[in-house]
Amino acid sequence: MDKTLIKEIVHDIVSKLVDRNFDAIYQNDDRKLISANEIKFAIDDYKGILTSPPIESFDSMDVYLVSEIEANVDFDLWYDDKKSDLTLSCNLRQVSTKLVYSIEGIHIL
Repeated sequence: MDKTLIKEIVHDIVSKLVDRNFDAIYQNDDRKLISANEIKFAIDDYKGILTSPPIESFDSMDVYLVSEIEANVDFDLWYDDKKSDLTLSCNLRQVSTKLVYSIEGIHIL
């Protein structure tokens, strides 16, 4: 599985979270396990303001290869320009020629 593409997809999700575009995240989510309102609540329930992380932080996200076509990812979100303990957990799968994602949780790790 292409780690550069994984980083691009996670970066896109995080950018949409920062922009508070929860509906777009939900609409593009392959499995739709968590609603747009649940995503919003998880982000808003944490103290502070969600901010864009430095681009190099995507190099240190945790990627767990499940198979050649599937990976689980944990990425620590940034609040008030600091790394937090609130983590985005998602699954990425290759479907035909496309890599799709599904958010599995936004929780404290």
